Amino acid sequence: MNRSRLPSLLHSFPKRSRMRRQWCRSLSGALLLLAAWHCGGKPEPGKASYAEPPATLAITAQPENQTVAAGQAATFRVAATGAAPLSYQWKKNGTVLGGATSSSCTTPATTAADSGAAFSVTVSNAAGHVDSQTATLTVTVASVAPIICAQPQKQTVAQGKTATFSVSASGTAPLSYQWKKNGTVLGGATSSSCTTPATTAADNGAAFSVTVSNAAGQVDSQMATLTVLPPLGGGPPQPMPVISRGVPAYGSEPNPSSANDDSYGSDYNVPPGGWIAYDLDAVPAAQRGNVLLAWYNTGTPRFDNGHPFAPEPTYGLMTAYTIEIHPDAGATLPVDGWEPVLSVTQNDRHSRQHVFDLKGCRWIRVKVEAGDAPSSFNLDVYDARLGTDDSWLFLGDSITQGAMMQTPDIWGSGSGDPNVSGASAFAQLIHAGAPAFFPAQENGGIGGIKASDALPLLDEWLKGFPGRYVGLSYGTNDANSANDLGADTFYEIMKAMALKVVAAGKVPVIPTIPWARDAAYEDHIPAFNAAIARLYQDVPAILRGPDLHAYFSAHRDQIRGDNLHPTAAGSAVYRKLWADAMLAAVYGVTPGVS
Repeated sequence: MNRSRLPSLLHSFPKRSRMRRQWCRSLSGALLLLAAWHCGGKPEPGKASYAEPPATLAITAQPENQTVAAGQAATFRVAATGAAPLSYQWKKNGTVLGGATSSSCTTPATTAADSGAAFSVTVSNAAGHVDSQTATLTVTVASVAPIICAQPQKQTVAQGKTATFSVSASGTAPLSYQWKKNGTVLGGATSSSCTTPATTAADNGAAFSVTVSNAAGQVDSQMATLTVLPPLGGGPPQPMPVISRGVPAYGSEPNPSSANDDSYGSDYNVPPGGWIAYDLDAVPAAQRGNVLLAWYNTGTPRFDNGHPFAPEPTYGLMTAYTIEIHPDAGATLPVDGWEPVLSVTQNDRHSRQHVFDLKGCRWIRVKVEAGDAPSSFNLDVYDARLGTDDSWLFLGDSITQGAMMQTPDIWGSGSGDPNVSGASAFAQLIHAGAPAFFPAQENGGIGGIKASDALPLLDEWLKGFPGRYVGLSYGTNDANSANDLGADTFYEIMKAMALKVVAAGKVPVIPTIPWARDAAYEDHIPAFNAAIARLYQDVPAILRGPDLHAYFSAHRDQIRGDNLHPTAAGSAVYRKLWADAMLAAVYGVTPGVS
């Protein structure tokens, strides 16, 4: 407004006119307002007002880090200035928190998982928005003392191998570990596992344990025992020659020599109350000390008719008998004066072995007290003065039952599978490859049996077996889809069986499971054979048997029409596969190519 014109404008209105008075009041207010703006002052209440220019949007107090105990809530706050209204949106780790739209944000009850979370807020108004700094949430958790979840397990290794013990524990981190051997701290053994140096015979029976600790306390594990086996491959067993082959035989019934000729296809038949005697006078006196007597009833197929399964019929089985010896010279059968050395009652096995001292006597007699009428068997006597290691027990299912018998005649299936005559027994095959040896042998096959069925029976079977080598040919029935408990369960069962054999001072021998045409079996068998491969690695005391799966997979014509069992010809090869593998692994002989 041009100030020079104000007087002329004022005088343009008549004095004391209404228009002049209103114009003067308006002009006065305007001049006061201009003066206030010019001087930087503010109008007083009730006087002329003015419009203040908008303030800049800014955060004046940032959210601060918070520390709370687990289960408590945490509250973050922000202070900001700017033209109202102000809006707020909180975020956690960059993600919008629904409903968190005020100047403060309170979390739900916190957990350990919330620790380290970053909280921030965006403040906005009509003029724009501004982001806060991030504030960190720390959640403290009370320390939990260690708890052992999985105890160290006993280990069995061959001498010269290492053993590894391990423990699993929970508790507030960090956890510390200290292993001990026989109660003495092992330097450097401070992790959750402990691997020994190469073991020696002195390590056998050592007890390993571990103490797990943290800030809240400590816990001691159970003891785990280390078993160190003598190294394998230390040479073949001591020979155990047959001393009864072809010696004069006497009996209450005709043809007693059929029990000790060189064929397992013939046997001696005697009713209850009858007997058979061998004249050992021509055997050198040095071989008539500690002896092993083995008899075999080849008519009864099932090894143990006392097992929990429905027993098969017996054919010519002795159920009670007495073994006697006599010192008289040979050629004339003694009438009286026989000395009993042992008696067996309630026998349910189709074969047995007994070790006793012949005391320089020249005669052995077996009296049949009870059994089938007649009882039939082969009877061998071995020179066991150097021990009884060279004796084998082949445990297994119906495939073992059919293939590992001693008879030279193997019956076909009756449906196009021809019989085989003249097949050598395992002992005869070993003798042919290593003439200094003629092992004792028992066929422990039981049709339909699984490894899980055999495990609880194994201790009793081992108790009556004086030899060293125990074949464990299981898995076919376990792998059947109708029975399949899984390869891992099979592994644990077979491992338990192998360790039972080891604990008895014997050598477990485990072959692979034969190939089967039946998909209900073969769909699972490869996984079960993988479990056997794990056993070879985990239990070094196990001697590897023949690879039956590889052979029968390559020779499928030797599997019967039932798509599962070997043919008669396949069973004869089965014996030879066993013999060839053991000639190489035990007797140090490389067998000829079959």
